[in-house]
Amino acid sequence: MGGNGIRLGMPFPKPLAPTITSDGIIPIYQHALRQVRTVTSLAYALVRPHTCECLMSSVEADGMKVLVTVEANLPAALGDAGYMIADKHGEDTLVACVLPDSIWRLHEGKTMENVVGAVRGDGALALFTAGSAELDDVFLDGDRVKAVLTKKPGSVRQVMGWGAFVVRAGALAKFTDAEKDGPQLGKLDMGWVHLGAYVDLGTQDRYIRFHDTRWWLNHGGEDD
Repeated sequence: MGGNGIRLGMPFPKPLAPTITSDGIIPIYQHALRQVRTVTSLAYALVRPHTCECLMSSVEADGMKVLVTVEANLPAALGDAGYMIADKHGEDTLVACVLPDSIWRLHEGKTMENVVGAVRGDGALALFTAGSAELDDVFLDGDRVKAVLTKKPGSVRQVMGWGAFVVRAGALAKFTDAEKDGPQLGKLDMGWVHLGAYVDLGTQDRYIRFHDTRWWLNHGGEDD
């Protein structure tokens, strides 16, 4: 939850950006939190030191525990989280990781439980259809992930890419800043399952278009 909201022009952390749903107005991160809670009641928010008290109060009110990392970049921050979780719960503990600026339109009957069911030696990727500027492209070999290619800003094609994953804490603990998180996931022994469509609300254009989620989630709107 390291987004500070600058690209969206907001005076508060990006995970708190409001979205409109059929149940009312909720911060973006609660979409992802709902997906995590289909597989576990123990949810962690990964934050940096000195995170705004407004965000800390919100995640604590939602019953989340907090992991604090000093790492500035996502791959190393994930490695830090993996180390802390492995130390507390064991290296073989499965960690479901979701991104707090995403919304998903799931195929009927699909949840993160399907991703847990697809776990191989190290874990499994949750794949979605989205624009290539939003998700890393994933290459498959049967029921396993062969490789992950980092997304390219400005690209407009549709891809089947990863938007969440389940991984063993010990494998996550090995993540570093040597390369992006996607390629590091692609080098693990990972299964996969396609869950549906995905939107990253991290840019102004996409936030303006999709912050009212009702038309897209409830009426089968466009995927991009």
